[in-house]
Amino acid sequence: MMREIWTPELTSGAAWLDELHYGIAISLRRAGQAHDRAFPAAYTSLVADIELAFREEEKRMDDADPALVKSHREQHARVLRGLHCAHTQVLDGDIALGREIAIELLPRWLGWHIAAMDIPLAKATMHYGNDNASTRNPCISVS
Repeated sequence: MMREIWTPELTSGAAWLDELHYGIAISLRRAGQAHDRAFPAAYTSLVADIELAFREEEKRMDDADPALVKSHREQHARVLRGLHCAHTQVLDGDIALGREIAIELLPRWLGWHIAAMDIPLAKATMHYGNDNASTRNPCISVS
């Protein structure tokens, strides 16, 4: 059984950032609940959704403290590297690895990332007046 991925404790304080995180949570849930035959496609969608979310987040952080931006981008790059490496294995049939990532590893990482990286980013972007009203999340692909 999948635990709840998105909880109120995961809010960052910036509506635009919370929308991106919520989109990732929906994609994680979709992948975690996919049947084995559909899982490779769900994992592919998950990776694409995370790439989009990270790109959007990185566009918005350009005005923040350069040291914060550098470490944040590095964290995104590390996660994407792992997701891409595992993607090949998932497409080759290692569904268990993909499920572990979608159900256990990424949800845990997301909670840590929000607390350690995104809350400071939210504060920095609000300081610079970059917390625009939220728009439709480009990361949520409804299927």
